[in-house]
Amino acid sequence: MRPNNWLYICIVIVALTYAKSVLADDDYVVYSPHVVKGQTELESRAYAVSDSRPGFAPSNGFLTSLGHTFTDYWKSEVYFTEYQHLPGTGNTLYGHEWENTFQLTDRGEYALDWGFLAAYSQHILPGIADTLEFGPLIEKDSGRLQQRLNILAEKDLGSNATMRYALRGGYALSYRVTNQFQPGFEAYYRPIDNAHQIGPMIQGELFFPNGKEVEYALGVLKGLNNGAPQQVFIARISYEFF
Repeated sequence: MRPNNWLYICIVIVALTYAKSVLADDDYVVYSPHVVKGQTELESRAYAVSDSRPGFAPSNGFLTSLGHTFTDYWKSEVYFTEYQHLPGTGNTLYGHEWENTFQLTDRGEYALDWGFLAAYSQHILPGIADTLEFGPLIEKDSGRLQQRLNILAEKDLGSNATMRYALRGGYALSYRVTNQFQPGFEAYYRPIDNAHQIGPMIQGELFFPNGKEVEYALGVLKGLNNGAPQQVFIARISYEFF
């Protein structure tokens, strides 16, 4: 491992340690449509909300998942811990999720690379409906520039379900200075919550022998309207291997 790789790993570990002590929300990620056959992934994501306005109590949390790509087009992932932390409470197990990514086109086959996400979430807390989420995943690589777009629909299931669909969109742009350092930004659009956010991100990939890889992302989102939190700090890390 090159010496500077340790710096990136230490930054991510510190960020995740803070976020874990500080609601896990699957919204704060823009998925890639690509999968790698035979690859296993251990992932952790966390965020912390900071907002001093009434009605926006600080909330934070984390989730962890284990996934495997069984074919050259299908990756399945189980989120076995989804915790949230609200003021006056400890870490509370929120639920579990089964997520599936389907790669629909080969990389570079068309002007845009296409995939599809389908996920089922089981919520443990009383009064909260289970959910089904699905929608297209789009990616475009132009030299060192990469863009991703997700357009996802969410539908409540079970006795607490509503009749409406909740839509959300996520967009990510990054520029690959090196594999380890790829600055950019992410933006999220959630009309059902009247919450729209955008902010800078730093991400990268660290490669190791025998096909092992660590991916990280750190960033902060700013609220664009009154319905969104003022700030959300994000940390993501995944360990991938064969």
